[in-house]
Amino acid sequence: MKKFGIGILGDSKIVKLLAEQIQHREDQGDPVHFVALAASSDKADMFNHLNMALEADEIIESDTVDIVVVCTEGVMNAYDQARKALEFGKHVVTNNMTMLAAHGEKLWRLAEDKNVHLRFEACAMGSVPVFENIFTHFKGQDIQRLYGTLNATCNFALMRMKDKGEKLTDALSDAIELGYAEKDPNVDISGKDSLFKMALLHTSAFGEWLNVGQKPSDSLEGLEPVDIQLCQKLAMNIKLLAQSNEHDISVAPTLFEEYTQMGNTTGTLTGLVIESTESGPIFFCGHAADYDSIASAMLSDSMKIAFGHKPWKITKQKPTASREKMGAYYIRVMEPDSDKILNANHLHVLESQNMEIQGQNYIAYIVETGMPKNELSNFLKHGHLSHSYYLMNVFKD
Repeated sequence: MKKFGIGILGDSKIVKLLAEQIQHREDQGDPVHFVALAASSDKADMFNHLNMALEADEIIESDTVDIVVVCTEGVMNAYDQARKALEFGKHVVTNNMTMLAAHGEKLWRLAEDKNVHLRFEACAMGSVPVFENIFTHFKGQDIQRLYGTLNATCNFALMRMKDKGEKLTDALSDAIELGYAEKDPNVDISGKDSLFKMALLHTSAFGEWLNVGQKPSDSLEGLEPVDIQLCQKLAMNIKLLAQSNEHDISVAPTLFEEYTQMGNTTGTLTGLVIESTESGPIFFCGHAADYDSIASAMLSDSMKIAFGHKPWKITKQKPTASREKMGAYYIRVMEPDSDKILNANHLHVLESQNMEIQGQNYIAYIVETGMPKNELSNFLKHGHLSHSYYLMNVFKD
């Protein structure tokens, strides 16, 4: 069997792990061969036991390289490398979801023209094979909805807020110190990371490329320890939830009943539910924040290419009518503003809990309304509330 030569572009710890994993699989007799990696000169010491190329182009243009793994950070440099590799007829594997969110459609069309693979399993949940399942198991089924907690940094921070009573900023500092978050975790808590991941999942499931720059995401900012405590009294857990159906995608803080699978996806675990007419809801869960998980996902993509799997195919799903549904929301106010919630004609209060902290009485309401969330937010902003408030979604099946 032909051995597929693999070249890697990038200089992170993931690159080192992936190269070592490829060498191990070759030693076990699998049809893959590590050729070389291209990294910046200041990181050369990290890779001193591995074959190194001087330039990325040296790998891309090499006749001994069949698969180019693009681990380069940033957008434009990674895009240029992936584009050039595809133009040279190489298969491309990447973990750069930000680059794919911006330029994925162009790269996909190019891969189709060249009849080569563009694979990105590592871009959503690490070694949990969600894309592979969408492109194989769910082919021929009508996927109705995807939803999940896709950001391990946010899951970890929310766990610390619940278990230790920390503020969001302190919980994020813990995540950075333990290696679960970047030094600037804004892309995580802003929801952008989850949005990029769900955009790729949406494309894979529904066959539609989205302009992610025009899609808003709701941040965890504004969430306070009092919200965590009130939600515990409501027997609910907070998650930064990404959702997709054939019509749109969204990311927002969302409450789940604590006994549900998604409500219990905590720490560095991430989770995704895929709902289809034939299979019902199927839950995927796994650790996605560690380097080994990401490296193993890219190894798996490379192995599938080497073993002759066909390239993924994106299929446009036939649209169905959008159904309007009542929305459920959590609203936290201080006691002087409670009457404005209770007396609002368009809000139906389902449940409430209150808590006193340092002489201040906070009240959390679970409400149902036919108002879109943006209109509800405007009502709260301009409803003459005398104190701060917090609004988030409550998950509904």
